[in-house]
Amino acid sequence: MRDYNDLADRFNNNLEKIDSLEKENKSLKNEIKGIYRGFNQFMENTLGATVGQAKKLMNNLVSEIKEFVKGGEFEKIHRNETQTRDRDELSR
Repeated sequence: MRDYNDLADRFNNNLEKIDSLEKENKSLKNEIKGIYRGFNQFMENTLGATVGQAKKLMNNLVSEIKEFVKGGEFEKIHRNETQTRDRDELSR
């Protein structure tokens, strides 16, 4: 019976984590949308650029940032977290 309760507790904790992460993901997406819209508005008002020109400039900016980050600091972190989680699950 104790194993079942432990399993149920872990399951409930995982559900809470998932809910929390989904809320954070939604919040971050909304923040990114706001930044993108603000950038487009700035480009239109300041430089008289069209939305297409602003989009092209944003794409170039993102490409430059990706090169600066060395293609995958986030991927490395994710890979390390995934490997750690997999090891933890195998050790149970």
